[in-house]
Amino acid sequence: MGKKVITLAKRRRYRLRNPPFAADGKLRDISLGISLGEGYTGCSKGYPYIGVTMCDKKAVEMVAKAWGTKVEIRKRKKPSCRPTIDNPEGHMYETRARAGRADAVMEGYEPEIIGTELYQKWTRTLRRCKPRRKAKTR
Repeated sequence: MGKKVITLAKRRRYRLRNPPFAADGKLRDISLGISLGEGYTGCSKGYPYIGVTMCDKKAVEMVAKAWGTKVEIRKRKKPSCRPTIDNPEGHMYETRARAGRADAVMEGYEPEIIGTELYQKWTRTLRRCKPRRKAKTR
C-alpha cells in the first residue's frame, strides 16, 4: 500500500472553491458583520490570512461555517475571557482563512467592505506579504 498522492491540480481546485457563504446570503451578511467588528489580518510564512477571535463560540462557528474553515480553541494558562455558562473555562475561540481561501472570502465581501478598516488592513497585508521561495541548492 502506497501513500495517497494529491496532485497540485487537486490542491488548487480545493483552495480556489468559493466559500460556503456564496450560496447563502444571510450567512454571508452575518459573517461580514462579525468580521468587520472582530476581524484581523496578518501574514504567516509568506501567505496572507484573515481571522476572527472571540469569546463567543457560536459567533465564531457562524463565521467558520461561512468561510469553510474550522474553529480552534486558544488555550492559555490564565483565562482570556470571563467565565460564562456557555464558556466556563474562559477560552478564546478562533477561525482563520489563509492564502487562496482568504482571497475568496475578501472577494465575496468586496462590494460592502471597500473603504472599511478591515479592507485597508487587508490591502496593507497583501503588499507586505510575499510568498517565500525556497533557496536553490546546487
